[in-house]
Amino acid sequence: MFRRQPRSQRAELGDYKGSGFDRGHMAPAANQPTATAMGQSFALSNMVPQDRVNNQKIWAKIESDVRKYVRRAKGPVYVFSGPLFDDSQQRIGRQQVWVPTRLFKL
Repeated sequence: MFRRQPRSQRAELGDYKGSGFDRGHMAPAANQPTATAMGQSFALSNMVPQDRVNNQKIWAKIESDVRKYVRRAKGPVYVFSGPLFDDSQQRIGRQQVWVPTRLFKL
């Protein structure tokens, strides 16, 4: 059964508005096998604040390259993505969403 995080523990669309950050997917919509999964990838729990240039250019290229690799791989491929945070945290919005200082994709 799907349960929402308490409001005090989740990001909201308004947190991103005017922040200068994109909502960057950790599991890209384009990687999802079904329309339902694609729709679910737009949940804010699958996103982190991401610099626009990074999200729309660098990260998008990495995601595209991963998809190309998966298509030619001869077996299962596991991809792990996530945010990393330094001690000093930048936060955005009313919910104080943490802005990662780095992202990784393995």
